[in-house]
Amino acid sequence: MIIGTSRVMMDFVDPCFIFVHSREAPTADDWMVIREYYASRGDKMKDARFLAITDGGGPSGAQRRDMREMFGQYAPATRTAIVSDAVIVRFIAAALAMFAGNLAYFESRDWERALPFLGIANSMGDEVKAHLHQLRAKNTGNFTTLARVCDHLAAEKEKKGS
Repeated sequence: MIIGTSRVMMDFVDPCFIFVHSREAPTADDWMVIREYYASRGDKMKDARFLAITDGGGPSGAQRRDMREMFGQYAPATRTAIVSDAVIVRFIAAALAMFAGNLAYFESRDWERALPFLGIANSMGDEVKAHLHQLRAKNTGNFTTLARVCDHLAAEKEKKGS
């Protein structure tokens, strides 16, 4: 089930949480939507994987601390792939990845490399791709990195079909 606001959209393909962020950081109201979404999937946290596609926005320091508390014991093992073309995101993700082997950064043109990093197999990868198109169709805001990812998917599909 896709939920979201104009700054963040979320979907879930077991065990992968998909988050799409605009350029803006989540507001307090956005964060409550995210928290409720996590709470509704509480039993799935143990094996969770996260695919974050962002135009540059993302959780604040306080929101990241809150997230670590929500995940509790599972936080250190949670694999996260961040897809973005924003320079600041690249810088932050590279710095964090030096200390956390469970985090990796990918540019939109190479986003499919995130799937093996997350341990997502081919059939589940196809399901994740389908959900990305659904997120784009339901687009509640301006999510340009998601559009680029979906454009890459469409071009790859066209190339394989011809």
